[in-house]
Amino acid sequence: MSDLRKRVRGTNDPINPEFPEGRWQDALRRMQRRIAAGLPLRLEDSDAIGEKRTSASWGMCSGDREQWPEPDDHVFPEAFVRDGRVAPRDPPDGARCPMDLADPEDLTSSVLGHYGCFYRCLLFQAPEPLRREPERLRLRVLQRFEESLAERETANGSRSTEMEPWTEVAGAAE
Repeated sequence: MSDLRKRVRGTNDPINPEFPEGRWQDALRRMQRRIAAGLPLRLEDSDAIGEKRTSASWGMCSGDREQWPEPDDHVFPEAFVRDGRVAPRDPPDGARCPMDLADPEDLTSSVLGHYGCFYRCLLFQAPEPLRREPERLRLRVLQRFEESLAERETANGSRSTEMEPWTEVAGAAE
């Protein structure tokens, strides 16, 4: 039995592993297209007790169904189909949201890696001049997506979801 087939919740719903490279690159491209097409910036930093969440419509923490349209984009694919739950999978090794301003070395060698991405996010921590000029911020964000895609493609080749067939999910017949 593969490790993937052991990944189920108590309800026996499958739990997807991290994104494969092609699906991650597709998600980056999708977000880049959505931002370029005029997607408005929405930021949420809830600090309500028991309901802590951070979301940015221009980041990979987006909770938009349009950003994560397929069940296999989600940690809990069955819950996405059944309940509309948006829970994007973890990025592949070495991948980060393009909005993450931290140096990768800082994430493992300092306290910075222990803080939530809110404190490292270009969208939440943008300097005042960028906040006052939303179109300049949009251009900067698009540039960071372009750079992130170029890095991923250089390291792993240009990949897409179609290039990576889905592996059997938990609960499949042995």
